[in-house]
Amino acid sequence: MTVNLIKFVYAGGEYRFPSQVSVDVHQGGSVAQTTRLPRIDGGYDQLGSGPAPLAIGDVQATWWLDTARTGQSTQEMRDEVMRMVDAGAGTLVADFGGQIRRMRVRTNNISMNIDNRRVAHRLQQVQANFQGANPRWEAYPSGVYLEDGLRLDTGLTLPAARTIEFINTGDVVTLTHPYEVPAPITFVFGGSADPVTNLQIRHFNKSNKFINGFIYSGTIAVGDTLVIDGERQTVQYWVVTMVSSGFSVFTELVRDGFFRLQPGVNTLKISGIFGASDLQMQMFYNDGWR
Repeated sequence: MTVNLIKFVYAGGEYRFPSQVSVDVHQGGSVAQTTRLPRIDGGYDQLGSGPAPLAIGDVQATWWLDTARTGQSTQEMRDEVMRMVDAGAGTLVADFGGQIRRMRVRTNNISMNIDNRRVAHRLQQVQANFQGANPRWEAYPSGVYLEDGLRLDTGLTLPAARTIEFINTGDVVTLTHPYEVPAPITFVFGGSADPVTNLQIRHFNKSNKFINGFIYSGTIAVGDTLVIDGERQTVQYWVVTMVSSGFSVFTELVRDGFFRLQPGVNTLKISGIFGASDLQMQMFYNDGWR
């Protein structure tokens, strides 16, 4: 698989890499988080629901500033590179064999040694290190890309992939996740012509092992919306005029009740007290590659 860095996007601008960049995208020198929790041996994530994630990963890149290619002076090109240092943090966008992926990083180090014996006024090597928190190259599995898949003209970020299903009790929904980094899912429920009570969803992995689940023992009324955010681990109930917490009637069955797509086939089994009409279930997620 070929990997090419496309650009580094930061507040107020971007730096576009030349077509020939040597890059190590596998987060060499990764450091795991070491959060300790009472009565738990070893590093875990903040909520104690899984092993310690990687806290820092290093992405290394080397490229050349070539006056013959751009028509700019080496000083102009150096100034463009140094704006990445001034920005401090941004988003790396890369092409992984035809799929656009991104990672939020900070600029750790950029080196541009001037060697006057090697026509430095025409050719200048750049070596850069970018550090990512919880490093993973994310993509929208079924998203639509504009401007290399990162920004609209307004500067807004495109949303995650969305899968829509219309569910009723007894239904089974399958999602296939082709990458090795678990992907948190945000569920949005609503749009039924009948109220739904005691919504229960159980998550099974590719080995058909029951790995997560929840019961929402409240009622999703007609016209209201329930949002279960696996990324931020929140439960919100939306009515026309207000948003309220749904944690008081949210109960986990296994683990924490917030789903993360696992590599391979994921199966969701639905139950609850439904009416004759189906409930709309939207699932938002980004796949991850490391």
